[in-house]
Amino acid sequence: MRNLSILSYTGLSLPEGNRNAHGVALDVDSNITYVVSERNLVGGGTDIEIWQMPVDEESIPFATMTPESRPTFDVVRQVVSFTFLAESRQLVLILAGGDIAVLGVDEAPASSEFEIIGSVEPGIKVASWNPDESQVVLVNGNDELLVMSKDFDVQFEGPLRPLDLGEEKHTALGWGSKQTQFHGSLGKAAASSEPSTTGQGGIDKPSPDDDNRPQVSWRGDGAFFVVSSLDSRGPDSSVRRLRFYSSAPPVLLSTSEYTPGLEGVVAWRPSGGLIASTQRFGYEGGGIGRQGRHDVVFFERCGLRRGEFGIRNGFKTETPEINTSTDPWSYKVKELLWNADSSILALWIERTGSDCVQLWTTGNYHWYLKQEIIPSGTSSRYTSVAWHPENALRLICTTTHSVEDRTIMWETCASSSASMDSPGCVAVVDGSSVLLTPFKLQNVPPPMSSFKIDLSPNATPAHLAFSSDSRTLAVVHPNRSIQVWELAIRIGTKGKIACSKLIGESSLTNGHNGTNGLVCPRQIMLSGNSILVLGSDRDGSHDIIYITSITALESTTLKIPCFGRLIGDSYYQDNAGQVYNIKNRELVKLCAFPRFCAYGEAVMMTQGELLAGLDSSGKLVTCAVDSNAGPYVNEVSHSVNSFALANGFLMCTTSAHEIRFIPTDSLFSNLGETDRVSWEVRRVERGSRIVVPIQSAASVVLQLPRGNLETINPRPLVLVSVRGDVEKGDFRKAFLACRKHRIDLHMLVEYAPNIFTDDPAQFVDQIPEVDYLNLFLTGLGQSKRDAQEITTICDRLRAELEQRGLAQYVQSILTAHVVKTPPDVESALKVLHTLRESEPDAVEDAVKYIIFLVDGDQLFNTALGMYDFSLVLMIAQQSQKDPREYLPFLRELRALDTHYQRFRINEYLGKRELALANLKSAGSVRFEEAKKYIEKHQLYSKSIELWKGHSTEYAAILALYGDWLMDRREFSKAGQAFSLAGDSKRAMFAYEKARMWKELFSLALETGVADQDLTDMGLRVAESLVSHARYSEGARVYLDYGRDVPSAVSALTRGNDLSEAFRVVSMHRANHLIEEIINPEALDLCTQLCDDIQEMAEQLARQGLRLIELKDKKALDPDGYFGREEPNLHNVDALTDVSGISQFTKYTKALTGTTAKRSQKSSKKAARKAGRKGTANEEEYILASLVKLNQRLEHMQKEASQLFPNLSRFSDEHQTMGRQLRDDITQFEEQLRTIVEREWPSDPEESGLMEPAPTPALVHKPPKPAVSKEPWRFILTEI
Repeated sequence: MRNLSILSYTGLSLPEGNRNAHGVALDVDSNITYVVSERNLVGGGTDIEIWQMPVDEESIPFATMTPESRPTFDVVRQVVSFTFLAESRQLVLILAGGDIAVLGVDEAPASSEFEIIGSVEPGIKVASWNPDESQVVLVNGNDELLVMSKDFDVQFEGPLRPLDLGEEKHTALGWGSKQTQFHGSLGKAAASSEPSTTGQGGIDKPSPDDDNRPQVSWRGDGAFFVVSSLDSRGPDSSVRRLRFYSSAPPVLLSTSEYTPGLEGVVAWRPSGGLIASTQRFGYEGGGIGRQGRHDVVFFERCGLRRGEFGIRNGFKTETPEINTSTDPWSYKVKELLWNADSSILALWIERTGSDCVQLWTTGNYHWYLKQEIIPSGTSSRYTSVAWHPENALRLICTTTHSVEDRTIMWETCASSSASMDSPGCVAVVDGSSVLLTPFKLQNVPPPMSSFKIDLSPNATPAHLAFSSDSRTLAVVHPNRSIQVWELAIRIGTKGKIACSKLIGESSLTNGHNGTNGLVCPRQIMLSGNSILVLGSDRDGSHDIIYITSITALESTTLKIPCFGRLIGDSYYQDNAGQVYNIKNRELVKLCAFPRFCAYGEAVMMTQGELLAGLDSSGKLVTCAVDSNAGPYVNEVSHSVNSFALANGFLMCTTSAHEIRFIPTDSLFSNLGETDRVSWEVRRVERGSRIVVPIQSAASVVLQLPRGNLETINPRPLVLVSVRGDVEKGDFRKAFLACRKHRIDLHMLVEYAPNIFTDDPAQFVDQIPEVDYLNLFLTGLGQSKRDAQEITTICDRLRAELEQRGLAQYVQSILTAHVVKTPPDVESALKVLHTLRESEPDAVEDAVKYIIFLVDGDQLFNTALGMYDFSLVLMIAQQSQKDPREYLPFLRELRALDTHYQRFRINEYLGKRELALANLKSAGSVRFEEAKKYIEKHQLYSKSIELWKGHSTEYAAILALYGDWLMDRREFSKAGQAFSLAGDSKRAMFAYEKARMWKELFSLALETGVADQDLTDMGLRVAESLVSHARYSEGARVYLDYGRDVPSAVSALTRGNDLSEAFRVVSMHRANHLIEEIINPEALDLCTQLCDDIQEMAEQLARQGLRLIELKDKKALDPDGYFGREEPNLHNVDALTDVSGISQFTKYTKALTGTTAKRSQKSSKKAARKAGRKGTANEEEYILASLVKLNQRLEHMQKEASQLFPNLSRFSDEHQTMGRQLRDDITQFEEQLRTIVEREWPSDPEESGLMEPAPTPALVHKPPKPAVSKEPWRFILTEI
């Protein structure tokens, strides 16, 4: 769907004189163009001149040469080949006389003479260089084929017309031959007739346009070349044949099949698929066909035909008396040329009046004539045509005294998508016809179209453009004529698609010269009633904008330096990216792109003017001109191949096969990363390009590389359309759009929440269909909206529908109940109950519908929980449950009394607390069953709540609860339960087990336990308390209830409460206990504390040394220390024959089902917990251990502070042991503080142990422990 337009034009002239330019050579690296010309001398000789462009009238040639040899055959010009060799930086001339001359361009200022390095005696008819400049093919005057290297060493020499057909000649096996086919009524005789092997009239003659010279063409990779030569088939009979050769080594591979009328032009497609030539029909000795038929034919490398297309030649020249369309022999094809990427085939055609170059492209197996280029200077003839070897869209043509350099561009001619009324029309140029398709009305794939405009007898248009309202189409032709067509595209769905007519025609020419010097019209635009034509002056140094009205009453010309491009209908961009607004036929600066953008679009928005441009590197940039602020220039994306503005979005396709949608509102500010992340992106087929967006249909038409079309409805465009419909109150259109394009229907609520909560009748009025309402409610229920909001909307819609008729909208009402979170199934069943009373005939269908929404078993259970047996039976019947299962069950329930029946129902449904309440309501006769039910399901809390006012049952339940707590070893709670139940004996047993001695003895004294039993109880409890390190409590029980002073003193001493022990001894006058109990146990206490601090010191020393070793290992092998592994190894799925576990087992899947499966995260967690040796995990483990040591130190300091004040009462041994303990604790405290400061330094630079940290810290350190610095000794231990 793309056309070819001229992006830029440059005209370079040679000095005037008796000379003719014949070709160009390009120095691609230096971007220099060399031109070769021949100047006829007065004496009859010829001088060959080389010009380095640009030049002026005073310039002299870059180099000159006078041929020394003359060809032995007739030639039109002396220069056979003129080439620049990039590797050696030489210009190479191959002349018809046989001379081969070279000139180093870097040496030209010193010596401007060519050096003849060799000569071919018979002369040279044709020469062609390999694309990589490594070989050259020559045909000499004796019709011999020569292949030479770049140093002109002969690699191959042979006849031009060998008798052999080649190494890959065809072998006919008879398959598909005429003899094997069915011929119908013609009979078997038709099978014996031989196909014609001669041209029309029974003879073979070359085309009248054939110059009888051989031609050579190379494949793009230089691996093969083809030679076209005129072969004799007898007296006065000859025909063209193509021979295909390999280049390394040069060997004849195949020969083309017999093709009468084949002409001499030949061009091998660089991509290698086809070899193009031309064939004439209808003359005596030519191809068999109608007279005047002229085709471009294609061959494969094997020599077989591969298709063709007809040449169109209907151009009306500027000379009225010459009309080429009436005489098919008034032109000839001089040359065929493929561009570098094989996308364009150029035909150089020589007409009676002037030359032209036709540019052909293909798509969907159809060949389009996209552009015709004619000379823009005073000469009407081209002397050479050549594509740029690297820039596939650059075409260089020469006339006798000028060089015309044009850059071509691909362009889609589509109508503006800014209006909702736009038909989305696209115009495709195909010769003198313009194919048009309004995609809003029809989606017609190319090469077909909805309708076409026939521009004949005019030629292929140079450019065309739609008006802003898409109603008219303007066309400009290469001969500077203008046409304006009214399209008259239909608005409705019936009638003829369009009735186009010509409403205006004019010309920019004035005699032979263009108006105000405008040549090569490149672009046309319609702006209101004005027509803008962009062209160049003759030398291409200035752009000319010709502005006229459709009625051509007045015109204005604007001249701007260098080349540019029109954007939209009223903007112009120069080659530096500066954008001007064309106002009152003047240019006013508006904004600037960062660089020149060949493709541009403009749209007027409420915020201001937005312009988007795409440069040659694929970068998409925008310039937003806000009326209240300066322009905002943003580089939106890169690798973009097409874009469009519509529906409030800038959409673009990229080489990553995505289409992106950028809100245009965000472009009126500087884009940030958060803006880019929020853009909608959609995958598209590889190589897709935007053809046209259809705003009214919220669609985008894409074209794929093979030419077919695809129409998509992107979510952003659909949402914009839906939002607009909702804001206008057109809920039905918005709903149908969401339904069609599978947009979540809850988006309607998103755009108009108040309508659904305040006035749902407006929605129901437009969408009264039950199915549509059900669909909406289901989508709302499945959305991620707030559950309370969903419930509110469902309730409001349900209330509105109930007012309109329960029977009519029962399905939607049921849906509104069950889509809530959680589903309100019980309310939905109540609706069925109500419907059964009012509309019994409609209940069955309603039940079927709700079973479709909700699981049948859930409905059965819910109805059963409502105790409505008729509803239960109805649901069971419609849900296809087995009657043998539910009928006996329902009969059994019906036979029970009400409360017990409900107990059974709730027990069946698993509602145990409600079942227990029903069982209580059944009376005291069911209490024993209730006790069993409570025990079975552990419903103690609920049962206590239910029977709290019934003393007997309440006590029995508490007793059950206490037994259950005893089994769970919750003795404290069990004691409370037994106490409340009045069971003192079991309560005391539970309190004793729980070591709740205060509650125990209080209850024992209240119940009057005997003194001896009380003493025995006190001894048991005290012993249990001491065994659980509750020494102070145990001592008190020994004294108060056990009357055992020695045991109390021992408990206090073991608990390091020596002060209390001395007080008890003094109070009971038992001083002998000091020597018997306190002295030895105090010494044991000191010894134990010394052993503990010694163990802690040894652990601290080991771990301190280990931390130093780990730091050294971390410095030597950080990867191994931190466990950095190759991430790709985690994706390895390897199985081996070895049953053992290798070192790579952690990277592989489990080999057996019993192998534990761990995620990477859990494995690392387990490794940290285990402190894997030699890694950062071990360091984490040791640091955590140091924190625990500090906690033990704090406990040790507290114990020592209680022990030391009493050691002065003991012997010297006790005091010596105390001093030793004090010193050990003090030393350990200093050692621990040193290591802590080293591992948790306040300032890392002061530690002197800085390690390289190329990555963030991988050792997770616990918080730094605070080692006590306050003195914990507050007595004199020196005494």
